[in-house]
Amino acid sequence: MKYSAGRTFAFFGTLGWTLASIACSASSNSTGVSSTGGYSSSGVGTGGNAYNAGVGGSANLNKVLQDDGTMLLLGTIRDFHPTFADMEPCTNSPGKHCDSGHTEQNPTPSDPSQNCGVGSVYPNSCFIQTTIGSDSKPMYVTDKPGGTVTTTGPDNFHYWFNDQDGVNLSAQLPMLLSPNPDGITWTYANDAFFPIDNALFGPEGQVDGTGTPRNYGFTTEFHIKFTYKPGQTFYFKGDDDLMVFIAGQLAVDRSGIHNAQDATLNLDSLGLSSGTDYQFDLFYCERHRTLSEITITTSMEFTVPVGIN
Repeated sequence: MKYSAGRTFAFFGTLGWTLASIACSASSNSTGVSSTGGYSSSGVGTGGNAYNAGVGGSANLNKVLQDDGTMLLLGTIRDFHPTFADMEPCTNSPGKHCDSGHTEQNPTPSDPSQNCGVGSVYPNSCFIQTTIGSDSKPMYVTDKPGGTVTTTGPDNFHYWFNDQDGVNLSAQLPMLLSPNPDGITWTYANDAFFPIDNALFGPEGQVDGTGTPRNYGFTTEFHIKFTYKPGQTFYFKGDDDLMVFIAGQLAVDRSGIHNAQDATLNLDSLGLSSGTDYQFDLFYCERHRTLSEITITTSMEFTVPVGIN
């Protein structure tokens, strides 16, 4: 994957996100990440103007739609050591690979042509169940205890989106989507997406294609309600894994390690009822050097964050 220069939108500097002062819940210490990317002992904030948004002043963590028209998604990021089995699996896990293309992706409303690698050299390679778990987390399939092309099985997958002492560190992660001139969509785009270069475990010797220290090997999750209206869409482009569940069902699957892939979801295809609130659950991972890029554009009207441990 070729390295490209940083391009950022919304509320941070040229290379990384500005994180709120919050607790690393997987750590035995109640340390947080300060707005400058260093560590602080302030713990978990209670909302209000907790960090500098960089667009129209300070963002309010208690509001989704900000006063300046930006839209806040508040999620969780988990950092893993470079030696974790599912990070850089082609290096850390014998027999695993660091490029699965589309072979680990389920057919979904956004892309019904995917087939879990049927007819390829890696057949039957999907690892995500198509219904979300009762804890609002993705569930690993039950028939692959030894893993798939880029994963090592359900035990390690459990840690992707759950805190575990000695395995990961977690922090609150704010993402601001900027309004577009069309007046109906918001976008977040960053082709140098390294939100924790100076936080949590830090780079631990990892560098990008230019030799710049980078903190790879992280997962993110966002949970929020939205009100469905006909015509709404969700677009994503990035590497690596992306899973989107709407009303508990897998709607977008770009699982696996791969160069940037995109997906467009027309929510009208999901059989939703106009004016009804539904839960939106997004999971995004960076598991392989050297690029880390993400673009989201949506016309969905997000309303209330959902608290998930």
